[in-house]
Amino acid sequence: MIWQILGTANDAALWFMPFVLFASAVVWFIRERSFASQFALFGASLACAARICHILVPSVTSVSLGNYPEPASEQNALVWFIYIQALNIGLLIFVLSVGSQYVRKNT
Repeated sequence: MIWQILGTANDAALWFMPFVLFASAVVWFIRERSFASQFALFGASLACAARICHILVPSVTSVSLGNYPEPASEQNALVWFIYIQALNIGLLIFVLSVGSQYVRKNT
């Protein structure tokens, strides 16, 4: 029972986290129009776009031609990028922005 509750909470966090990050990035951008807040808003937008793409696009096709998958020839490269890679890249950008702001304010 406890694992089912934890699994459901994990799934909910996975789906709603990009939207919460986007809302927090918008608030940060409105309060302080710094480069870090703009960069965080861009990263949160990427993560949010990835989650929306997961909702609207049923699946994408990839071809593995080496170490990393690439979009198939009939696949739109931008949609593939947003679907496959934008969530992780957006989260990294957001975290780097928040971390750089924290270091800059506390040193």
